Amino acid sequence: MFYSYKKGAKYRSFFFLSILYMKSFVVVIIILAAICLSFYPNSGDSATSVMPVIPQAIFINGGHQSFKDIINNDRDISIFVKQLYHTDQLPHKSALYYKNAPDFSIYWKSYSAYWSAIKLQPNSEQIELIFNCKLFQEDSKQTFELYSINTDNFNPQSPLFRGEGVLLAYKTSPNTGEIVLYIHDYPCCNSAGHNIVLLRVIEGVCKARKRFFVARDRDDIKGPFFPEIVNFPEKIHQLKEPKELLWSPEKVEKNAFIGQSDKNLIGQFRKGSYYYVLNQWDKSWQYVLLLNGINDEPSAVLNPVNFKNRPVFGFIAVENWE
Repeated sequence: MFYSYKKGAKYRSFFFLSILYMKSFVVVIIILAAICLSFYPNSGDSATSVMPVIPQAIFINGGHQSFKDIINNDRDISIFVKQLYHTDQLPHKSALYYKNAPDFSIYWKSYSAYWSAIKLQPNSEQIELIFNCKLFQEDSKQTFELYSINTDNFNPQSPLFRGEGVLLAYKTSPNTGEIVLYIHDYPCCNSAGHNIVLLRVIEGVCKARKRFFVARDRDDIKGPFFPEIVNFPEKIHQLKEPKELLWSPEKVEKNAFIGQSDKNLIGQFRKGSYYYVLNQWDKSWQYVLLLNGINDEPSAVLNPVNFKNRPVFGFIAVENWE
């Protein structure tokens, strides 16, 4: 009887340990599944963006957003995207799949809706392909990629332009029919600095110009950042004295951007700098577009070395003004 009891105890211990191991295994599987799902590629635009909604009319003079008028939905572009996919010319492919990329048909089923074809130069043999969407459901930013394709002699190449942003607007030249694109390029990391990027493609070569502004939809920075309405005048002004360009229409000296800057200063601009007045905010402040003349002084939102001739939106005080 003693032998049987000992043997039974051994079996009971083994039984309980097996249940414990099984429970631990199930927990691990659930955790791994949750992690995998959190990185599941996006099959829709369900993620909630934390980027502020930017009214294109504030930053683009005469821009349009009727993209269906310029996008060619009749052309089958899958053959071009397939070659880009198989030759690893899609930067977002490695972000989506890391090492084990699926067959192209699986990728195309999930992401074909985010590809479009457009012809920026009416008399060119090139067509442009645009990829623009959130890669993952939890992403706050969209990925934007622009490719130029020669349909007669296709040579798969990496994108002409790539960034974290969204197609914001376009303009068409009344004389040549050329289409230029405007991209809202999102800020990196915890920055509040945005860019409006003008993109032109001429014979497969991309030319980009940027305009900078500050914006954010979180409570850690003091706004407002721009008016509801602007006018783009023909008249250009020059600063008659050095001026501070601020991102909001008041001078803030404490906690303007929590953890980043006490002051709401974009930059210091020299006497003689050129600018446009876009809005008379009140009797004390104007919303302007400064074209040049930034001083080489530290700023929490930009590096002045990169802004020698990059236009910047912001507010200037008008006391003692012309």
